[in-house]
Amino acid sequence: MSNQVARIDVSGTTNLLDKLIIRNKDNFPAEIKQGVELLKNNAMLYVSQDKTLSEYAMKNPMEVAQHLYNFVTLGLDVYRKDAYLLMYAGKLTPIIDYKGLIALVLKYSAVDILKIEFDIVKENDNVKKANGEFTHEYNPFAERGKNIGAICVIYYANGSHTTTVMNKEEIEKVRNASPSSKSAYSPWVKWEESMWIKTVIRKATKTVPLDFNKGNMETSKLLQESYDKVDQDIQFEVVDRANNEEVVVQETVESVVVDVWCIK
Repeated sequence: MSNQVARIDVSGTTNLLDKLIIRNKDNFPAEIKQGVELLKNNAMLYVSQDKTLSEYAMKNPMEVAQHLYNFVTLGLDVYRKDAYLLMYAGKLTPIIDYKGLIALVLKYSAVDILKIEFDIVKENDNVKKANGEFTHEYNPFAERGKNIGAICVIYYANGSHTTTVMNKEEIEKVRNASPSSKSAYSPWVKWEESMWIKTVIRKATKTVPLDFNKGNMETSKLLQESYDKVDQDIQFEVVDRANNEEVVVQETVESVVVDVWCIK
C-alpha cells in the first residue's frame, strides 16, 4: 500500500457501505454476519491508508462502497489482502488475491474438496508426464531458473483429482488480455509469480461448481452477484474467444507441491 494519509474525508464511503450492509444483512450467511463489523472496519482502514484510493473514495463514494460491500458479503478481508482495489489509468479495478479465491472455492464448492495444491514450474525443474500422471520435482536449494509454467491440482473427497497445467505462452495470453497489464501498478508487474499462480488456480477452479444457496435463494443471489464482480483482472473469456478454444483441464496427477490450502 502507499503511504499513510490523514485528513482525507472518506465518511461518505463509510456511510454508504453501512447502508448497503444494513439493507442486505439479513441475507448474509451466518458466519459473515458474525464478522461483518470487523470486515467493514478493515475495509475502511484499507481505504484510509492509501492516499490515491482515499482521494478517489472522497470523489466516488458509492463506487468504492459497492466494491467493498461485494468483498464483505463474501467474507473477503481487504486489509488482510484477500482482495484489493487498484487504480489503472484512473479506473478502479477490484482484484481478488489467489488466497481469497481458494478460500471461496473451498467454502462454496458444491462437491467436497480435500485440498488444492499449486506451484510455479521453472526451467530447471524436473517435470514428467507418464500414463496420464504428472510429477514435478526440484531441489529448493538449487538455482531453478526462469518461470516456464504453473500447475494446480484439486483433490476431491471421492478420491479423484484434476490437474491444470499452463505454460508461459498460455499465461502471457491471459496477462495480455488483462485490463491492468499495461500499468506500472499492475499486479502482473508488482506480484508476477502470484499472478501466475492465480491464473492457473482460476483456470482450474472454473471446473468446480459453486453453490451459494446456503438454504436461502436471496442469500444465493446476493453472493453470486458479489462473486461475479469481485475480480475484473483475469478474463479467460477474452482469451478463449480470441483463440476459439475451450479451457482444457487434464486429469490426474501424482505429485506437485509447495503451497497447500485445505479444509481443516
